[in-house]
Amino acid sequence: MVDAMGMLSEANTEDLERTLSNANFYTNKEAATCTVCGMSMIIEKTVRRNISTMALGNIAVNEYVMICPAKCTTQEGNLIRERSNELAAVVARGANYGYDIEVFIGLQRFLYHRQRLEIKERINSLSHVDISEGEISILESRFLKHFTALHSMSAKRLSDVIREDGGYPLHIDSTCESGRGMTLAFYAGWRGWVLGAWKISSENDEEIIPCLKAVEDVFGAPLAYITDLGRGMMQTTSMTAASHDVRPRIFICHMHFIKAVGTSIFEKEHDCLTDLLRKFEVKKKLGEISKQIGRRLGRGVSGVRIDIVAWASANGIHVLPEGLLGLGIVRMFCQWILDYISDCGNYRFPFAFPQLCLFKRCEQALKAITNLRKHAVFDYTVSRFFERVQKILYSVLTDKKACNLAKNISEKEAIFNEFRHALQLDANTPTKVRHIVNDETIDDAKAIDIIETCVSSYCLRIQRANMKNCGTKAELAAIKTILSYMDKYDEYLWGHVIVLENGKYHLVDRTNNAIEVFFGDYKHGERRRSGRKRLTYDLETSSPAELLVKNLTNADYMNLVCDGSFNNLPRLFSYIDQQLRLDKCSSMLNTDAFKNTVINELIDYSTALPFKDRRLVRSDLVDDLIKNTEKADQAKDFLAVM
Repeated sequence: MVDAMGMLSEANTEDLERTLSNANFYTNKEAATCTVCGMSMIIEKTVRRNISTMALGNIAVNEYVMICPAKCTTQEGNLIRERSNELAAVVARGANYGYDIEVFIGLQRFLYHRQRLEIKERINSLSHVDISEGEISILESRFLKHFTALHSMSAKRLSDVIREDGGYPLHIDSTCESGRGMTLAFYAGWRGWVLGAWKISSENDEEIIPCLKAVEDVFGAPLAYITDLGRGMMQTTSMTAASHDVRPRIFICHMHFIKAVGTSIFEKEHDCLTDLLRKFEVKKKLGEISKQIGRRLGRGVSGVRIDIVAWASANGIHVLPEGLLGLGIVRMFCQWILDYISDCGNYRFPFAFPQLCLFKRCEQALKAITNLRKHAVFDYTVSRFFERVQKILYSVLTDKKACNLAKNISEKEAIFNEFRHALQLDANTPTKVRHIVNDETIDDAKAIDIIETCVSSYCLRIQRANMKNCGTKAELAAIKTILSYMDKYDEYLWGHVIVLENGKYHLVDRTNNAIEVFFGDYKHGERRRSGRKRLTYDLETSSPAELLVKNLTNADYMNLVCDGSFNNLPRLFSYIDQQLRLDKCSSMLNTDAFKNTVINELIDYSTALPFKDRRLVRSDLVDDLIKNTEKADQAKDFLAVM
């Protein structure tokens, strides 16, 4: 993507230099006339203003304020005055920084995720304008308000394009961090646009339905909803779909579906296995042994690594050596067990089972150590450390409950993996089929039909096994869970081929991967800007309008909203200020839902203890109030006793 700064400065420098050549701003080229009496207006005063722009840096300009000599007034009783429209196109009234600086800051902050200090240094190096970090924050907020208004003004053009497409599937999802700062987004699947974004306290139908209706009022009812299995989302889509004459389809994300099935199958036993392994302190004790040996090896650990490689590469029976090499091998076994998470690949529960991987590694390591010690050169220190490791592993592997849990999870895993393969959501499935199938090709339409056929065949097979009690107790429990989920959600899983009015068809994504990736990119950028891994504070204080700005990475959206270039944003923002005044941009912007959410309005109940309330609760004022009230109650009780 071309850097926004270069585009803005190159496009606007010539026009601005021509406008500012004399540093005098007239109302227009000819004499201004009064709109009431038609008389030529005269100069009331000259206002000298110091302004800063990306194109020209710091400049001083004179603005001529014109007034009617007959003292004509407006309906409100104010004198009719005319100010320079040319200057208003460069900088907002009462502002010192031009629209191009505001746009530059907004793009750098919300599109490139740069920090305020970085933005300040870039502005200073490119235009020699010294701007404070506090002013940058103010202009960031102003950019969001302008861009939200621009998005709302362009809603008709966006909806016309969507209508030409034959409609749109609507992806609905929210993102948060540790339960805080929950932001709800509505994403047009085929176009890849965020149509609206809101701050909500939780995924409940009372808050989601008004937002969904606000989107549908502007862009029309979607052809289908794609959402997760959350109760709030399901209730919202069901109630909203029922209110339409032509009922939109409701699809649940296949990835969320298989995750919910897996969680229901494994969660209880996996949590029990986690508690048991934590009780035996396997990781803690092995970690202590590894650190103790590491301290003994000291700086010689690099040489020991080389010796271990040579020892492991030798052919024939491996004889356990003595000395530092023997200690290094003990340390290697401990570290190999502690690296159990690598067996999970890039998957998380319930697609991988970390505690089961740890248990299996303990099992493998104990067998290997037992066999290795049969062929060992006796060394008391090495022998003692190996005995400690064996004792730790033996205590886990001889526990009946832990063994039964590991066995049950392994048996259920086989059933679950077969179901994943039928849904084509396992690691062996091509990425295109696994996540999205939205190309208008016969092969993609057939792929959906094949998946549905495979799932139906698999369900029939396990249903027969369930009726005949074929399988272990754990396997039958997994089968019953899968069948119960299929009975409940089968109608929401299929039918992704949608025939349009013109006879053509589109394929709806079978997962919510599009909006999930969008949220992932947004959070990645925020981590780049803040330098924090946990974005709890950042998402809690962010504006939902930030998600709208991400639409600028979409070429079609740029053409429709920004006339194809970032260069036009200063002009469009100036038009908003001069003609529409932000609060009169469109019917969409005037809806209560948009006023209270998208336009940089942050709700303070997205969590039980928002950061603003935290400041109050932790203040000395509240502490003193509670202490004084407590003492007053104690004194009252004392007097009552007396």
